[in-house]
Formats: sequence, structure tokens, C-alpha cells
Amino acid sequence: MYSFLKLLMLENKISIKQMANTLSINVSTLSNKLNGKGVFGVDELAKIRDTYFPNHSLDDLIATSLNA
Repeated sequence: MYSFLKLLMLENKISIKQMANTLSINVSTLSNKLNGKGVFGVDELAKIRDTYFPNHSLDDLIATSLNA
């Protein structure tokens, strides 16, 4: 799940730990969300976008295919 977000993280060398710290959540919580075992809040997605990927939409971040 969140394939495009994971790709963006990889391309931009953003670690799960770094992003978890930005969101003030546990690394395992972020990992679970990235793997579909939890749900991102709109506020979390907006913070990810604003902090790391300002040129992408929230729709891009929740894309489950790499065709975003």
C-alpha cells in the first residue's frame, strides 16, 4: 500500500525514522501505516506533503500504484 509514497521516500532518501520523527509517531506505527495496517490522517498526509513533497498532491501520496 502507498506504493508511490514509498517510492518517493526511497528516491529522496527519506527514512521511516526521519518521517516518523516529523509526524511525532513511533517508527512501527508509521511502518504499519505504510503497509496498510493503519490509516494516515489527512493532517499527517498534509504534513508529509508540506515537509517533503510540496510538488505532489495528497492524491499522489495515497496512490497504490506507481502510475501516479
